[in-house]
Amino acid sequence: MKTLLQSSFVRNTAILLIGTASAQAIQILGAFALARIYDPTEFAVFSFFTACTSIILSFSSLRFELAIALPKSEEESMQLVGLSLRTLLRVLVLVVVGIVLVFAGQGLFNYSVPSAILLVPVFTFFAGFTQILNYWSTRHGTFLRNAISKISIAAVTIGTSILWGMLMEDPIGLIYGAIVGQIIGWIIIGSNYSKMAIQAWKNLTNHDVKKLWKSYSKFPTYNAPNALVDNLQQYGIVFLLGTFFASEISSYYFQSLRILAAPLALIGSSIYQVFYPKAAQAYLQTKNIRNYVLKIYGVLFILGFPIFGVLFLFTESIFVLLLGETWRMTAVYAHIFIPFIFANFLISPVSAVTAVVHKQHQSFIFALVGLALKIISIVVGGIMHDPILGFSLFSLSGVAITIAGMFWYWYIAKEQKTLNHLG
Repeated sequence: MKTLLQSSFVRNTAILLIGTASAQAIQILGAFALARIYDPTEFAVFSFFTACTSIILSFSSLRFELAIALPKSEEESMQLVGLSLRTLLRVLVLVVVGIVLVFAGQGLFNYSVPSAILLVPVFTFFAGFTQILNYWSTRHGTFLRNAISKISIAAVTIGTSILWGMLMEDPIGLIYGAIVGQIIGWIIIGSNYSKMAIQAWKNLTNHDVKKLWKSYSKFPTYNAPNALVDNLQQYGIVFLLGTFFASEISSYYFQSLRILAAPLALIGSSIYQVFYPKAAQAYLQTKNIRNYVLKIYGVLFILGFPIFGVLFLFTESIFVLLLGETWRMTAVYAHIFIPFIFANFLISPVSAVTAVVHKQHQSFIFALVGLALKIISIVVGGIMHDPILGFSLFSLSGVAITIAGMFWYWYIAKEQKTLNHLG
C-alpha cells in the first residue's frame, strides 16, 4: 500500500481525478439548475452549438497535440506545439469561410441557421489552444495546473450561464457561459505557456514541418479522422435528429448523454492523461503494456459498475428529481443509453494504446463502422417515426462495437512480456 501511494502514476491520477471530479460536480449541479432556467426548446440551440464546436475541436490541430508527449527531445516536442497551434489557426480560417458560405446559402436553398454559429470560431480558438497547452503541461507533469484549469472552466461556465439566464432570460447565455469559461481556462493553463507556444509557432520552418509530418503522419492521417468520426457518432446525431424529429428531441438526447458521461469524464479522462505519456515511455522500452491494459479495465469496471447500476435501476426517479418534470423524457432516453455509456467508460482511457503502438489506421475502421451503425439506427427510427427505436438500436450497436474494441486494444498492446514498472 505504501508503494502504491508513493506511485507517481497514482499520485498524478489522483490530482487530475480530484480536479476533474470537482469540475464535474460543478457541471452536474449546474446542469440541474440550468434545466430549471432553460427549457428543452431553448437547449436545442445550445445542443447545435456544442455539436458544431465538439466536431471541429476533434480535428482542429489534426491531433498533433497528442504527439507532444512522445518525442525524447524537448526541441521536437516544442516544434509539435508550434505545429499544433499553426494547424489550429488554419482550420479556424476554413471554419470562418464555411460559416460565411452557410449563411450565404440560406437564401438559395431555403434553410435557416441559428445565429449562434457565429460564435463557434471564438469558442474553438480558446478551447483548441487550451487543449494544446494541456498536453504540453501533461508532458512536464504540471497536473495541478491542469486540475485548476478544469475546475475554473466549469465554475465560470455554469456561473455565467445561470446569471445570464436569470437576468436576461435569453438562451444565448448558455453559449456565452461556455465561451467565457474557456477563456478563463486558457488564461490559467496558458499564463506560462502561451508565449512559448506562439514563439514555437513563429520559429517553425518548412523543413521542421516536413520532418514532423513525416515522423507523425499517422496522427493527421488516421487519428484525426478517427476522432472526427467518434465525435460525429456522439454529436453529429444532433443534426440528424433535427432532420427527423422535433427540436426538443435533440435536447433530450444531449442532456441525457451530458449527465451520463459525467463518470466517464470524471475518472476516464484523468486516467487517460496520465496513462498516455507513461504508456508511450514504457512501450519504447519494453514493447508490452498488455497486462497493464487489463488492470485498467478491471479497475474501471469496479469503479463504474455500481454507479451505472444505480443509474439504470432508478433512472426515471433520479432524472425527474434532479431536472424537473419538464425533462421527464430525458430519463427515458438516458435509460436506453446507459449500457452504451458504461461500455464506453471502460474503453475510453485505453484508447491511447492505438497512438502508442501506431495502430491509428485500424482504429479508424472501428470508428467508421460505429458511425455507420449509429446513422442507420437513427435513420430507421426516423423512418418509423419512433425515436425510442432509433436510440435503442443506437445503444445496442454502440455496445457491440465497443466490446470488440476492448478485445482489440488488449491484443495490440503486446510484444514482449509484462509491463511492471508503470508508476
